[in-house]
Amino acid sequence: MKTIIILFLALTVATFAKPKEFTILGGQKIKAEVENGMPKGAEGSGIAVKAAAFMIGEGKLIFTFGFTAPDDLQRVTIEDVSGKEAVVLVDDQKPKLNNMYWMGNATPLPLSKAGVPWVFERGDTTKVFRITANLASRPEPVVLFQPAIYPSATKKQLQQLAK
Repeated sequence: MKTIIILFLALTVATFAKPKEFTILGGQKIKAEVENGMPKGAEGSGIAVKAAAFMIGEGKLIFTFGFTAPDDLQRVTIEDVSGKEAVVLVDDQKPKLNNMYWMGNATPLPLSKAGVPWVFERGDTTKVFRITANLASRPEPVVLFQPAIYPSATKKQLQQLAK
């Protein structure tokens, strides 16, 4: 099986990031750090997002996520909050860490207009993912918002793969 991984999360270390506002859930606003046009990894309460990407394999698109986390991670939920309603992509009720790193994949979606309509829309697409992490050491969950920008050129490549 040939799998293509496409990362859209710029993990930069320079200090020139600027906050940018993103619209979620049909009108709410969140701010995220952006550098050179790409969102930086969200961070908070010992969690640092390292990957918000997707893989392509066997005609399917699979969102994939990864972050560093404390060893008391109890549950991870990742939702796409780019539209009017949240769509659950990952609900890991027994997360396992490998060297303090969690990784999870969403259910594969058909690489088609029905499966991932945003791939076939004109222009760049911005997705915002809400990452909710429950830690044993915190009474309230940690909630981070991670934007990802999918350029039109990349979407055109995906459209070619869909044919």
